[in-house]
Amino acid sequence: MSTTSKTLTFLPIVARIILLLYGIYQDSLPIPVKYTDVDYYVFTDAANLTSHGASPYIRSTYRYTPILSFLLLPGIWTGCHSWWGKAIFILGDIASTVLLSRICKSRGINQEQSQYWIAGIWSLNPFVATISTRGSSESLAVCLVLWAVYLSLVKRWKMSAVVLGVAIHFKIYPVIYGAPCLVSLKPDGAGVEGTWRDVMTLKRVQFVAICSGTFVLLSLAMYTVYGYPFIQESYLYHFTRQDHRHNFSVYFYSLYLTSSSHSPALWSRLVSFAPQLGLVAFLGFRYGHDLPFACFLQTFAFVMLNKVCTSQYFMWYLCFLPIILPTSSLAHSGMGLCMLVAWVLGQALWLNYAYQLEHLGRNTFRELWIAGCVFYIVNCWILYEFVQDGSTWTVPKAAVEKKKKKA
Repeated sequence: MSTTSKTLTFLPIVARIILLLYGIYQDSLPIPVKYTDVDYYVFTDAANLTSHGASPYIRSTYRYTPILSFLLLPGIWTGCHSWWGKAIFILGDIASTVLLSRICKSRGINQEQSQYWIAGIWSLNPFVATISTRGSSESLAVCLVLWAVYLSLVKRWKMSAVVLGVAIHFKIYPVIYGAPCLVSLKPDGAGVEGTWRDVMTLKRVQFVAICSGTFVLLSLAMYTVYGYPFIQESYLYHFTRQDHRHNFSVYFYSLYLTSSSHSPALWSRLVSFAPQLGLVAFLGFRYGHDLPFACFLQTFAFVMLNKVCTSQYFMWYLCFLPIILPTSSLAHSGMGLCMLVAWVLGQALWLNYAYQLEHLGRNTFRELWIAGCVFYIVNCWILYEFVQDGSTWTVPKAAVEKKKKKA
């Protein structure tokens, strides 16, 4: 292992340990702003309830699988609850880094080149490191998704189906990746068109059965122990969620204005869900011949059109960039830089009004919505450019040849 490789391997770990220790220090200070994310306290409270044989759903706002509370139990038992869960989330970050490296290798991307992309976008990205060290569980969901993608790329599709089923149980959004995973299971030697001629292949039927079976078995196990609250809080809640708190979503202001209504009209739900699910499904089936690229497009569109959009959700699609950018012309052009600047400035505009609302007490709800609309337009443009760019390049040749040898 070269010096550069060693540095890029150990520096992300050291950086996260430093942030973890700093977070413990900042939380101990008598200041109103804490380093730890409020969701982490929800996780640890739920784990504490679980340790006493109670349901984690007694803790209000716990909307996750009980498995997450199980993972935090050792921290409760040993008195290390203030950092145990964060350490697990950091491991999710590091495991994702390893998976990214392996995925790039499976696609024939030069190792040295991929190291820099992975470091710049993921492992040494302050945003990614901060999310996990503050106590967000998104890194675990990302890790499961990348694992499923990697297994699919190396033709271990049955194991990929199992992992994808676990990912869907853990965080329901990975269900969107079912479409490109099925398309990628095209008949041996067939081109892209073959994926449409032979829809009901044995592999695809088995993939659906294994993936859905894994999800159902895990869910049944949790339902047996925790009953209906598990179904309601982990799954149904996300379909009926009416979160009127300010966020990046273009739907935020309408949800805020109708937050007093306990039964939102059916048309308002369809307006938000139909474009999102339609576009996500189309992108998955259309570009599924290049699985990582399709997953990126799907995730970007899903987050962009979601009723609730926070900065943590950006991790869901950032993890795919180190895989697709090395083969994209956008990474080596002024257009790519313009897209990055616009994406950052769009967030900065929104954050400016959010700061005025939260810390200065100014009524900036309308300005926040306008800023959200600007960010939405920027994201639409970025998605369009990626689709246009992706239409001009194919799956890396080395990856295709490797698949044929293993087939």
